[in-house]
Amino acid sequence: ESVSSDETTTLSSETTEAVSSDETTTLSSETTESVSSDETTTLSSETTTLTTEETTTTETTTTPNPIEVNPGHVVYQIDDVNGVAGLTVKVPVFVWWDEGTSGFEMQFAVPDGFKISGYEWGDAYPEGAIAWNAEKYIINWDKGDGEAVTATPGAKILTLLVDVPATATAEETYPVTFVEGSVHVSDKESQLAEYETIDGSIFILNVPAPQPGSIGFIVGTVDGQPGDTVNVPLTALTTDPVAGFSITLDVPDGFDIGDLQLGEGFSEHGTFTWDPDTKTLTWISNDGQPYTPAAGETIAIIPVTIPENAEEGEYPIGLTNVKANDENGQEMKTSVIDGKIDVHAKETTTVTEPPEIATATSYSIDWTEPGRKYYWSHDTRTFAEANGLLEMSAKVTLYKYYVDANGNFVDAEGNASAEMVLAEAAKELDVTANTRTLEATNTAEKVWNARTDEHQHKYDLEFYFYTSEVEDPDFKNLNGGEPLLMGTHTIMIGVKGDANLDDKVDSKDGNLILEYFNKKEILLLDEVHLNEDAELEGLAQFLGNVYLHTGSYPDNYKWETEARLDSKDVNAILTYFNIKDILMVDDASWTHSVVPVGYDFPDLFYHGWEPFKANP
Repeated sequence: ESVSSDETTTLSSETTEAVSSDETTTLSSETTESVSSDETTTLSSETTTLTTEETTTTETTTTPNPIEVNPGHVVYQIDDVNGVAGLTVKVPVFVWWDEGTSGFEMQFAVPDGFKISGYEWGDAYPEGAIAWNAEKYIINWDKGDGEAVTATPGAKILTLLVDVPATATAEETYPVTFVEGSVHVSDKESQLAEYETIDGSIFILNVPAPQPGSIGFIVGTVDGQPGDTVNVPLTALTTDPVAGFSITLDVPDGFDIGDLQLGEGFSEHGTFTWDPDTKTLTWISNDGQPYTPAAGETIAIIPVTIPENAEEGEYPIGLTNVKANDENGQEMKTSVIDGKIDVHAKETTTVTEPPEIATATSYSIDWTEPGRKYYWSHDTRTFAEANGLLEMSAKVTLYKYYVDANGNFVDAEGNASAEMVLAEAAKELDVTANTRTLEATNTAEKVWNARTDEHQHKYDLEFYFYTSEVEDPDFKNLNGGEPLLMGTHTIMIGVKGDANLDDKVDSKDGNLILEYFNKKEILLLDEVHLNEDAELEGLAQFLGNVYLHTGSYPDNYKWETEARLDSKDVNAILTYFNIKDILMVDDASWTHSVVPVGYDFPDLFYHGWEPFKANP
């Protein structure tokens, strides 16, 4: 879309509209603080109409109307962004129309339950004398040498890292604001300057909660005689994270339950409640965060007194009314392995024999997902070769502990124990180098070719620790020597140049990018997107940005802050489409000034950097 040169574009808190040249619109009072109430500020924008035949475009700049703009005038803007409940969202803060700043201080505010956990400094002002008050959310910057900095319009001052609470309501907007009266700006003469502020917001996306996991409970089996009090262990099976559970003990008539000994792990991360009348044990996480117990971890030791008149035989000890929920409040799948008390006739004499003691082995996994997300569909390198496993880490810890003949926890002397007693120190092994996807899914090309949906772009990759590749026999024999699943990592794959994600490159992609550029860069509209799906928006931007801006390679290029869609990408896509599909040239390829197929942006080129330097 384009507008005529005699139109003026103005900014409001809701929309950006085109008005005739004899109209002026001031910044909306809902989102803007103005130091001087008798000033009005209008925004204007020069526009350029792009066509698919153009090979270059005229960049547009937004400057304040020259009338009634005092020296030192500056506008600060908090961006409007999307977020997800329970996650951290990045909120940029921009500067406009800076006429020279030697220092500033500003304070931010977020709603109750939200938290600003930190910031990332931007490129508007140099790093140096920066002070951040983490408790009050105050940032202070001072040039320090008496000189002033004139920031580029639209430059990023900093990015706020805002923790969104899990209780945030989907499809609601929450404000991120400047605290009134907190902004102080020094101009090039080190005098207080006038300023205006535009508040921002976080829109909570309606992201479905993950599917609930499962938890299992094991009731132990013990021996006893009439009149004895025996300790029946209640332990957890291998489990997903759990935020709370409730169980009711089922014991035979005449058997009494004493004071429970509660497991330390669960007690540390939550609160137990025991109702002796209903024989119901409840546990709830202290802070709502889920707890993942180790396999075989003790939940409680249940002292059960056998009646004096109990006959010899087996008496079941079970669980009923078993319920559990995850951190999202969703009900988890549950399973129970019941136990029993084997009651033997009383003997007049008791011969104490040494207990049978054995050792058992369990393990825990500590895995951090790779930091990389996007790949081209034609990339034949493995994810490791393409640097797709950067930031990934994998660690396995082995535990050897004492158990009796029935598998219950005991100490080194065979005495029953409420907790695991290690027979030797836990062994920890970094297995990052031995963790990767299975061979059938180890390249972006293989994942793409194996897809079941023609327009599938999101893929969940399973990462495995190849146990057979390590020397330590304890780790080598884990999982029977077969690869051990460490976790799942989601990537997105598409076709180079395919901005509308229909798995082909044609004029529709060029027109989509052209429309996007006109709305965002010329009409200065807010909330302009290539795709309605927030995750696929990043992939569409990534695939459509085919033109390589050569001036910033290879040392200081940053995809997140410097790449953008413009007419150069449009012309490159249309040129490729015309050669391949109109002229039907079989070996059509991207031009020398465009990234070749098989290239993954955060690396250098698929075939190395040298060929590009020779023909830039």
